[in-house]
Amino acid sequence: MKKIIAIMMSAALLACSACASNDSDTAADSSSQAVSAVPEQQAFTGKYFDTDIWEPVPMINQALIDAGYENGEAMQSINYVILDPITGQLGYFGTDVGGIYRTKDGGKSWHPCNIGYLAAGGTGPAIDPNNIQRTIMVGADGGYNTNSGLHLTTDGGENWKPVFMPGDEGFVGVLGSHYAANDDKGYDYRIQVAYDETSNDEKIGGSAVIYWSRENFTLDKESVQNNHPAIYKSTDGGETWAELPNTSEYAGGYIAVHPKDGRVAVSNQKGMWVSTDGGTTFTKKSELSINSLVSVRTEPDNLYALTNDGLYVSTDFGNSFKLVTEVLPNDIDYLDHLRVNPLNTDNMVMLKKGGHQWSYDTFYTKDGGRTWSKPKCDTSGMWIKIMSWKSVCWFSSTEDGVIIANERRSEDGGENFFMSTKGFNAICVGGYFSVNINDDRYMALASQDCNGAVSSDYGKTWNYRWWSTYDWGGYVYGSYAIDDKIAVAADSKSWWSVGELVYTKDGGETFVHTGLEVNGPRIGYAALGKENICFLGEWRTDDYCDNWTKMDGCNAVFAHDPNTGRLFGSGQYSVVYSDDDGVTWTKLSTLMNGVTDMDYNPKSGILYVSSGGKIVKIDVNNPKLIPDESDIDLTNVKGLCLDPENPDIMYAVQNSSARKDSGVMRSLDGGETWTQLMRKPYDGRENCPDGGYGWTIDFCKSTREIFVTGGCQGVWKMKAAPADATNDS
Repeated sequence: MKKIIAIMMSAALLACSACASNDSDTAADSSSQAVSAVPEQQAFTGKYFDTDIWEPVPMINQALIDAGYENGEAMQSINYVILDPITGQLGYFGTDVGGIYRTKDGGKSWHPCNIGYLAAGGTGPAIDPNNIQRTIMVGADGGYNTNSGLHLTTDGGENWKPVFMPGDEGFVGVLGSHYAANDDKGYDYRIQVAYDETSNDEKIGGSAVIYWSRENFTLDKESVQNNHPAIYKSTDGGETWAELPNTSEYAGGYIAVHPKDGRVAVSNQKGMWVSTDGGTTFTKKSELSINSLVSVRTEPDNLYALTNDGLYVSTDFGNSFKLVTEVLPNDIDYLDHLRVNPLNTDNMVMLKKGGHQWSYDTFYTKDGGRTWSKPKCDTSGMWIKIMSWKSVCWFSSTEDGVIIANERRSEDGGENFFMSTKGFNAICVGGYFSVNINDDRYMALASQDCNGAVSSDYGKTWNYRWWSTYDWGGYVYGSYAIDDKIAVAADSKSWWSVGELVYTKDGGETFVHTGLEVNGPRIGYAALGKENICFLGEWRTDDYCDNWTKMDGCNAVFAHDPNTGRLFGSGQYSVVYSDDDGVTWTKLSTLMNGVTDMDYNPKSGILYVSSGGKIVKIDVNNPKLIPDESDIDLTNVKGLCLDPENPDIMYAVQNSSARKDSGVMRSLDGGETWTQLMRKPYDGRENCPDGGYGWTIDFCKSTREIFVTGGCQGVWKMKAAPADATNDS
């Protein structure tokens, strides 16, 4: 394999326009903040262009644009959201499995910030009040995962590093980990990390002491086996962590540290305990079964405790509690997620859980908790009228009454919420993203949870398609749009199960459920120059979707020869081709690891196939696997595409459970050398925005853009390299 061309970026080059971020830099530093030591910068290698910037592709229609919205669709569950306690501008939220996001303008806009972050999602972030550039984030995922550990940033979310990865010791911030007895499908959105503001250390550049209350999830056999509740402590600003002995009884709930004297309060459903000696010993102060425990810096002696019986307030940091009210919403199943306005502590919000696992309501109070009301929510800015099932909230520390909550925002203390989703494009794309091969104005995507959408303007705007029979969104995998009226998709009844072929011919006004089972790879395709012919999985139509025929020997079409129209697809452990628009298929080569994607280079006659995480090459004119496939030195490859103007330029998507092993790669020389298009920690491209995760990739020739989708990462695009680009240009 040829040596990759190395480009060492100088400090001056780092400020170039190639790395201009769309995430506006509005967070002011506190005058008390010390500057943290930055880890040694890594040299990065490859061939880069000024256009190598990831741009979000939010699901938005023209009516929303005309109304002044710049939306993301915000369709991931948020575990926890926070704003910094000093400026109220810098903040984060963590999703269940869709990564973590950052704001620099008080929650008005968001952008992914996953550089160096290993976990699939995040929860429980805590921002250091002595240096808001320092934050601890707890890793989260949809189950037990060794990548879910504690992560630290010292530069305001530009870069992260794992600092405590428990591995086999148990769950960390796991999806479904909060109070199994009362919330069997709940999400971990506790205040579980707390800085000791009294421990400011100039050498560290912030607080030295941090506490963490590790979860006590015991829902099933797996969680019992991997469960390890305890209180943990760091004395070096989060770099290292130690378990405090004999603290399992106190763990799994909320935690607070007195900002003036460093006392530590911890709570769970068995009560509340306080330590006055840095966590060496804890004394039980209350028998209350506490669902939420909250402290605010403006009232350091106060603790606010929410139970299913009502709201309790302590004015002596937990030595005693007074019941404020028992007048709470009817039909209570569970009350949680209490948050208190630091600028007006009579103003609070909380969640009420109903009987269904996704049934949550938000309530607010402006009289200290004596009465509670439901907010009004203006949903006119929503691309899809499906509200997320809970509103995890946070009050601004500098703007009285400003609340950020999932995709919503309130500026009057919770009375009214409106949509505020700029940058949070996180639709879960199921199956393959498809650009129409005959007219690339048309694009289609299917969505797990959100049905799907069709674009007729190169992805600038999107119109919703309600493929599923479910009223909440369903499980749709794979779609293709012939034009703005005719499109097809595979609708499933559960995660990644057999799909039913469904089509519309009137722009989504009506849908035809054919009853035909789609078992092949969930990708849509077409025949070159013949818009009446369309494929989805193993099915073919030649009359604009009215009738479908199951193909013999082909379970999905992936690529074509732009000169001859020859189609390339997958069979059972094989690569196949058709010279009659998919009527008949001939075996080209055997691939025992199956096919996840392919594309064809008509200049060289080579078909590139992603199989078993690798890219293999097949000489179409002399059908065989090319022996020197080691030139394609990549792993975890799921999707690939070639530049139609210069097919020697290749793109490949690597996808892994660890973000460090994922990302989009580009080759300018037919796969011999590769450039990583995802920023890596401290690689010198500090201001380049994060984005572009997924497992499918496609090319829009008219706009010369690559589109990347897959999973809970939303849709992203990047300008392609110049068509005449080489490693020497």
